[in-house]
Formats: sequence, C-alpha cells, structure tokens
Amino acid sequence: MADLTAMVCRMTPEVHERQLRALLSRPDAAASLAYSGPMLLITGAEDAWSPVAQHQDIASLCPQARLEIIPDAGHFAPVEQPGLVAQLLADWAKPVVAADAVLDRIPDTPLFDRPRANAGYALNKMAMGLSTPEGRAAFLADEGAYLDRFPLTPEQRAAVVARDWEAMVRLGGNLFYILKISAVDPTPIRAIGAAQAGMSLDAFLETRLGKVTNG
Repeated sequence: MADLTAMVCRMTPEVHERQLRALLSRPDAAASLAYSGPMLLITGAEDAWSPVAQHQDIASLCPQARLEIIPDAGHFAPVEQPGLVAQLLADWAKPVVAADAVLDRIPDTPLFDRPRANAGYALNKMAMGLSTPEGRAAFLADEGAYLDRFPLTPEQRAAVVARDWEAMVRLGGNLFYILKISAVDPTPIRAIGAAQAGMSLDAFLETRLGKVTNG
C-alpha cells in the first residue's frame, strides 16, 4: 500500500478535485454494460467507492457474469489481497482458455484464433521481416540462415522450406504475412489458394473461379 499512498500524496488537491468531478458527472453506462460473454467481476467487501451493490447491478446485466467479493479489501483488492485475486483470475480463466483452444471448429478451415496466433508468432514475425529490403536480401542469399534467426518449430521451418502454404496456415501463419514469402520467391496467389484448398491448380480454377484451362 505504500506505493499507492505515495502516488495519491503526489497529486495536488486540484488534481483530485478534477478526478472526482469527472467521476461524479460521468453519464450512466448501464446501456453499454450488457455483455453476453464470460465475465469475472471482483470487488473488495470494504470498497466504498465502487461498492458491492454496484457490482451486483453490473452482474445482473450480464448473463455469464461471475461476481467475487474479496474479504478484508477495499478499492485496491489486487494490492490488498493479491494471492486471492490471482487465484480467482486463474480459476476463472481456465475454462475460458480451454474453450478458445478448440481449433478448427469449422471443418477443413484453420481458424486464425488466439491459440493459433500465439503458436504462429515466430512464423509471422519471420515473414514480416521480408517486408524490408535487408530481410529479402538475407532470405535470398541464405534462406536457412535467415530462418535460423527465428524460433520456428521444426514443422513450421519444414513448411516454409517446402512452400507448403496449407501447412503454414495450419501452423499459425497469417496469410497477410506469409504472402510476403511469395513476393520473394514468386508464387501466383491462385496457386496458393489451390494449395490451401487441397486442390490441383486446374481444379481450383475451374471449381472456385469458374475458369477452364486449355489442354
């Protein structure tokens, strides 16, 4: 609490007055609080500024809200009871994260959701490096050495080397970034689309774009 006390004491009375007036005169936000997704509300039992009743009102507007009241805590519950607050957050987050971790909820469609974005961070960072002349030159001069700069998984590295576009997307590649590889090592966008769809180029052109190739 010493740091919080020092912070408050550093502010002048004029600053505190402006903050209090802003809080007291702010419009009612109830209309914007009707959120239907998962929500965890935490408040201190002794919080006089944002009391328990206020949090109960918020929870009543949100069907998936869970309200937790921290004993022996006021307005700074994360500082007053850090262990309890951290445990509540961890327990609440587990099923939410687990639900997000179910990949490919649409058949044959790699969804670029949070788990896949996290998994593909290094892959996308590597591809983004090709947006600079220096990065492109390094990639063309020694692709292996360039890839060594990034903590790619063996599967991601193999997908890049093989120009396996479907695998790159499945392993967390964002098409916006990995297309930069095709600019350095030219690959037609229609060929990438066919690879992602698991089709031959001719079949892709005919079934997806309505074009028939000669021959």
